Amino acid sequence: MPMPTSFVLGGSLRNAIRSLKQNDAVVIAEYTDPVLISAVGRIVPDRVSRYIWLWNYKGTNRAFINNLITIKKNHFEIITYNELDAEKFGFRWHSQFFNVKPYHQAAHLQDYAILYDFFFVGYAKNRVEEIEDIYSKLSSYTCKFIKVKTASDYIPYKKYMELALQSLCIVEIVHTGDLSCTLRPLEAMSIHRKLLTNNPTVRNYSFYRPQNIFILGLDDIDNLSDFLYSPFALLPSNIVDSYDVNYWVDSFR
Repeated sequence: MPMPTSFVLGGSLRNAIRSLKQNDAVVIAEYTDPVLISAVGRIVPDRVSRYIWLWNYKGTNRAFINNLITIKKNHFEIITYNELDAEKFGFRWHSQFFNVKPYHQAAHLQDYAILYDFFFVGYAKNRVEEIEDIYSKLSSYTCKFIKVKTASDYIPYKKYMELALQSLCIVEIVHTGDLSCTLRPLEAMSIHRKLLTNNPTVRNYSFYRPQNIFILGLDDIDNLSDFLYSPFALLPSNIVDSYDVNYWVDSFR
């Protein structure tokens, strides 16, 4: 017997969902618990589109794969930023998004002292060797590398962005085989910082400029210093805006 909707969703939220009209949409971000999906699915009007946005790679996640039955039964379309998941499961692909404007404005309004050449923060997981290899390549530069192994290593996002603004270049290290656009390129674009990445697929995105993004394994490492200290190439506002969260929301209408 399914759990009553009133046990899962508050009254104001239930009323808001029931009052949705044609051309409106329900978007559930990342959460794929079958209890929630079923509760929402039972009260969404038939004329309203239903989506689940996946912000993380799901290819080998057994719990998620089991939940697909409930997701499909409740007529939710799955959209993912991850190209591997889109291909494997037949999901619709949509580019990553970011709350661009507040940080884009901060880059203009505040003068941040540059303390670091390269800055990285991320979970160590199964990429310790990759992180250490890239760190060794940058030994002649001033680097701030934070490898998150336990909860005590975690830093709040506001602090992360402050450190990024104090750096010339953000470092992105993606997992082997996971070649989708993460938040790092969008963060760098928003605050006018360079990006060093091991993800060659960034060349396929409209924000890519070789003056701003250095791709390990493709670009000549001997040119890294010239890349780092050259001016940031400003992007047209229509490109920057296309990755903003408000544009992303409108794409579901």
